[in-house]
Amino acid sequence: MVDFIHNNKDRYGVEAICRILPIAASTYYRTLDLADNPEHRANVLCMTYIMQSK
Repeated sequence: MVDFIHNNKDRYGVEAICRILPIAASTYYRTLDLADNPEHRANVLCMTYIMQSK
């Protein structure tokens, strides 16, 4: 789904595509960020663990 959005974002825009598909725009952007910056994955996992511990 992320690939579809990426391939069509210039034509339709990310937000417009995400309104139609069952994916939040933030999920699309987070997926791109994690692909470009794998070190952020560890931060996401730590934050998830911390939030679940409360």
